[in-house]
Amino acid sequence: MIVRRSHSLGKEEMKRRVTDYINWRLAHPPRATSITDVAQTWNGHSMKFSFTAKRRLLGITKSVAVSAEFIVGDTEVLMDVRVPAFIVALVGEERIRSAFEQEFDSRLGDPGKMD
Repeated sequence: MIVRRSHSLGKEEMKRRVTDYINWRLAHPPRATSITDVAQTWNGHSMKFSFTAKRRLLGITKSVAVSAEFIVGDTEVLMDVRVPAFIVALVGEERIRSAFEQEFDSRLGDPGKMD
């Protein structure tokens, strides 16, 4: 799923914010979710990351591999997020995309939102 958001912060500042946000999000997963197998690599202005999310629900533990790439441009950030098909089927692509856009705008767009 491709999500594009504009910015006016410059590449280096946006790279810093993306890194800070990813680290914050991994340290604060949704309730009842554990995160393992984290990998994060910058190559120029492109950051690839992945992790495994595990969640126990109704006595069953489900593991989901999540991966994404952030590409930081002068005025735009492109997020290529690989959302597992069963999650897209359950939740819906537009709802997921809207959640990513809102999270990006609130956490990366404004200073001090990760406090």
